[in-house]
Amino acid sequence: MTPDKAPLWRPFVVAGVVLGLGLARQRVDQTRPWPVYALLACVVSVCCVTVWGVQRLLGRRWHGVTEGVAVLLLTVGVLAAVPRVVGWLRPEPEAASPPDVNEGMAQLADKAVRRAADEYAADLDYSPESVERVEAVLGRLHARHAAGDLPAEQAGREAAVWGAYVGEVIRRLKGGHWEADHAAAGPGSVAICYDGGQSFPVGWCYKRIVNGDEDNVWHKFRYFALGERGGGAVVDTAPKP
Repeated sequence: MTPDKAPLWRPFVVAGVVLGLGLARQRVDQTRPWPVYALLACVVSVCCVTVWGVQRLLGRRWHGVTEGVAVLLLTVGVLAAVPRVVGWLRPEPEAASPPDVNEGMAQLADKAVRRAADEYAADLDYSPESVERVEAVLGRLHARHAAGDLPAEQAGREAAVWGAYVGEVIRRLKGGHWEADHAAAGPGSVAICYDGGQSFPVGWCYKRIVNGDEDNVWHKFRYFALGERGGGAVVDTAPKP
């Protein structure tokens, strides 16, 4: 076979094989779009035709070992460039939206309702009076903490659940929203903010579990949420568990 009659269809067979392999892989790895493999096949076709043209101009035949090595080197080189091509064509992933603290606290409050019924035979109905039942639960948790059965880390998780419930009662009573990393208490704090102020019920619950009845949550709730001032001043702080 003379150089003028060298089979021009061979490069396109190689390109077709590359495209077929790419599409087969795309069925397995759905994150790689098929146009990437189509572009890769076009690149292989152009490279192979270029090599064929050079061989023709130089009067050499493109066959045997020379052909195999050329195709192999071209394929390896182009495949090595696939990650960069994918990076160019793939759109930038959308930034994950931050978790909604209001939704998260509402879910914790619902968890408190379920746990109160299952573990403490207490009915939590989001009424102001139900916070007194939460106080009773916190008293039992304090007893466990004092006995060494409730380490500080677990006490923090318990405070988040019961404090979320108390905060949701305040939110339903006074309106408002939750705010994470509150400016008044710093990183890690969670406040329920409403017209005229803010409260830190998670901090209330943590201090109640750790310190005992001196940090009675029912008293704080009545003072800050219900406006009952008969018991004297009450301090509202947000400790870091």
